[in-house]
Amino acid sequence: MSNTNNEKIENNEIIITDYLKLIIKNWYWIILSTIVCCTVAGVYIIITSKTYERTAQIMIKEDSKQGISELDEMSILKEINFFSSKTNINNEVEILRSNKIMKEVIERLHLEKSYKIRSGLKYKELYSKSPIEVTFLDAEEGETFSLIVTPLSEKEIELTSFKVEFARSFDKSIKANILDTITTPLGRLIVSPTLYYNNDFKEKPIHVSKLNAKDITEYLCKNLKVTKSKENTVIKLSLYDNSIQRADDILNTLISVYNEDNITYKNQVVTSTSNFINERIGIIEEELGLVDKDISQYKSSNMVADIKASTNLFITESSVYNKQVFELQNQLSISKFIKEYLTNPANNNNLIPSNSGVNDIALEKQISEYNSYMLKRARLIENGSEKSPAVIELTNALIAMKQSIIRSVDNLIVLFELQIAGIKNREIQTNQKIAGVPEKEMDIISIERRLKIQENLYLYLLQKREENELAGAITTSNFRIVNVAGGDSTPVEPKASLIMLFAFLIGFFAPCTFFFFKRSFETTIKDSKDITNNLTIPFIGSIPQVNQKTNIQNETKKINNYIIIGENKQDAVSEALRIARTNISFMTTKEDAAKTIMLTSFNENAGKSFVALNLAISFALTKKRTILIDLDLRKATLSSLVNSSKAGLSNYLDNKISSLEEIIIKEPFQQTNLDFIPVGKIPSNPVELLLNDEFKKLISELCKIYDHIILDTTAFDVVADASIIDKVSDMTIFVLREDLSDRRKLPELENVYKNDKLNNMTILLNGSHSG
Repeated sequence: MSNTNNEKIENNEIIITDYLKLIIKNWYWIILSTIVCCTVAGVYIIITSKTYERTAQIMIKEDSKQGISELDEMSILKEINFFSSKTNINNEVEILRSNKIMKEVIERLHLEKSYKIRSGLKYKELYSKSPIEVTFLDAEEGETFSLIVTPLSEKEIELTSFKVEFARSFDKSIKANILDTITTPLGRLIVSPTLYYNNDFKEKPIHVSKLNAKDITEYLCKNLKVTKSKENTVIKLSLYDNSIQRADDILNTLISVYNEDNITYKNQVVTSTSNFINERIGIIEEELGLVDKDISQYKSSNMVADIKASTNLFITESSVYNKQVFELQNQLSISKFIKEYLTNPANNNNLIPSNSGVNDIALEKQISEYNSYMLKRARLIENGSEKSPAVIELTNALIAMKQSIIRSVDNLIVLFELQIAGIKNREIQTNQKIAGVPEKEMDIISIERRLKIQENLYLYLLQKREENELAGAITTSNFRIVNVAGGDSTPVEPKASLIMLFAFLIGFFAPCTFFFFKRSFETTIKDSKDITNNLTIPFIGSIPQVNQKTNIQNETKKINNYIIIGENKQDAVSEALRIARTNISFMTTKEDAAKTIMLTSFNENAGKSFVALNLAISFALTKKRTILIDLDLRKATLSSLVNSSKAGLSNYLDNKISSLEEIIIKEPFQQTNLDFIPVGKIPSNPVELLLNDEFKKLISELCKIYDHIILDTTAFDVVADASIIDKVSDMTIFVLREDLSDRRKLPELENVYKNDKLNNMTILLNGSHSG
């Protein structure tokens, strides 16, 4: 288990090392990518308009959280529940986000018009510092268009680039004077100078846009962030904009409009109550006048005197009943007034006067709830329409609630009437005891009672009117400004440092990632570690790629380009061939020294003929008699390099030549101790010739003459030639080519080695880029 873990750790280290080498090798791509990404990021930062975050804070005063001062301030109104609707912070958040409030802000600040000027690679928002103000005389609210105004002098301007809906354009130029009414493709307009109109803007195009108010409203509502605190009732308003001044103005104006809207809604209750009280006072004044006139006429015509002392006792008792009747009749009158108000169609959309004096808690609660729903319906109608489902639902609910209130009032009227009737019955019994009191005096008492009821009701309504006026005078908003609009002057977007960091990381890691995946998905052998990490086959060396214009490892037809190694050559390829030769010697002993060495490969272009020739020369340089045999009976690559009229191996194996000397070419590569046997005529049956016993006899005879026999064969997995030749070889050099041989075939090669399909098998890497 420990050995396996060690191998995994070692392999991981090798992979990381290889990857680092690959990165170092392609360092220029990483630097170039980093420079490009950082340059693009820098340009983006330069051309992108800066965005700033501005914030404001307000504190909502909820009813459940009012302090002592607020409660004391409203204690005078405790008998009239003008403000029956509760303040809810969630509702206030939605109101602040509403289109109605934002639309009013846009109208006050004229945000439907935009003024920009080109500043370098980007446009700069002028907002309140624009040198001109354009008034579109014929523009409608939903229209969108733009133009360019260029100041030419103190009085002259030029209008160009007219566009409608950012699609249809007019190629027209109009020169006019400041403050003139100018007829343009966009309609009539007036260009007025501002305090900032000076020579600094001379001949500088000012881009003027008139936008759709609805689109701006939706954009600002979407861009406005309204958040409430979890610990208290503070609401934070946040807005992102390219102009600090414009963002501050929007937030401050939004708070101002919200305050005005809040107070307007509260005053609606006060106004409705005031109208009701004034109406009732007018009616009672008329009734009081009639009662006073009746008393005067009755006493004048009947000359009624004071009540006698003998009737004081009964009158006292009667007065108690009178008091009870008075209170009940007062309640009855108020109930009838309320019913009359409720049944009057003119008051269908008005609020019901609350705390009217009826001593019935349930009725007062119903009236309070009805007024709350009525206010809610009014708000929904202002923000929507009367046909919206929510408004219809509230209307139906209000109708049902009103009917319920009317029924409650009817029940109270019946109750009061029954109570009055009972008390009057007892009063009649008492009055019967007053036998001596003149009947006329009883009439006077009745008239005075009516007068007293009307007077008390009149005084009560006057008091309520004063309280109502006082309530309207002290009506305040339900919020307090904690912080006006403000914030840091550092832009929140674009985040230059973060963008540059990401650009640097992308520029650095993108090539690294590309090289990593490219290396991971490549199927060819990339270096010697691909061999040593995946195979247990002995590895005898790497032959570097020969960097010559003739590209000799791609088997050109010139023999001088094929021969690399020489007696006095010290280049990397020559040294690599000497190392391979030495490793071959180390793998054998003197007694079983490898005489016959076969070279084969998976691919035909692996460069085995090149390796075979130079390896043969390498052995010859050690004063060893060496012979190179071209056993590629199908292509005869090495044979094509030697211009010889001699017959070759195919003629000998076909028994057309009996003498071995006739097929051996002495030192054709200008190298002492190195002979060569060409293919001769390309045979039609190469496999049958190699299976001939003459081939084994040939190798046996050559082993007696030469110290080393180098066999250049065909590709191993293409034809069966290499497997046949392997039977007469002492060592097999399997040539793999970097960037050509398929790494996926290495398990197959390992299987060949483990099953001893090739004698004394070794691996040699050709065309290595790492040396």
